[in-house]
Amino acid sequence: MFRNPGSGVLLIVYQRQGGSPCPRSTAMLEVVTLKEIDAIFAVTDALGIHREMLVIPLGPASPGRVRRLPSGKLEIIVDAARPIEEWVKELPKLIAAAQGT
Repeated sequence: MFRNPGSGVLLIVYQRQGGSPCPRSTAMLEVVTLKEIDAIFAVTDALGIHREMLVIPLGPASPGRVRRLPSGKLEIIVDAARPIEEWVKELPKLIAAAQGT
């Protein structure tokens, strides 16, 4: 992730595990952005889950996962290896499993 001095633009660079830059389709996500958060909210809003009941860390992991925290909130960790559009299709199932339903 780089910030262009003076421009206020934040550039997110995806890299292969070996370290060289690569196209998004084969890259590991390094930081969760508003794009991923909005995709998660689209799913959780449709399920009637209040946004204050969610914890979405900015560091993704592989595999992504959902768990219930001791506070009762749902922690949703974005999958670093899969495109968000693909991963959120499984999110309702992951949430149901974390809720025990």
